Amino acid sequence: EPRAGLPGIDPGALAPEQAAGGRPRPPGDVFALGAVLAYAATGHTVPERDELPPWLRSLVTACLARDPADRPTAAALAAALAPAPLAPGWLPGRVVAALARQSAELLAAELPPLPGQAATVPVHA
Repeated sequence: EPRAGLPGIDPGALAPEQAAGGRPRPPGDVFALGAVLAYAATGHTVPERDELPPWLRSLVTACLARDPADRPTAAALAAALAPAPLAPGWLPGRVVAALARQSAELLAAELPPLPGQAATVPVHA
């Protein structure tokens, strides 16, 4: 439960040292990012390690290390994530179809003329 005036925090994203009453520090942010990455990749707040894609598993495991000194720095984490593989098919087909449909609708939309601007009629050859 949130303390007066403070936002609630999902206990799964709270670093052990913070849960024990320690002050927030950068390694705690790395822990929280590891928890968010695990959730984003699996849809579970406490996923089994084997549910994580292999390229992400060791990184998330390092981020969630109990000892803050064993976690990667933010710079090392950014470097490790930079070449992340985004091969075709990484988005579910339904998401790709929805994005394509919405993009087509936006591109086909006719905008009303701005004040003081004459309306135009599209010319199709």
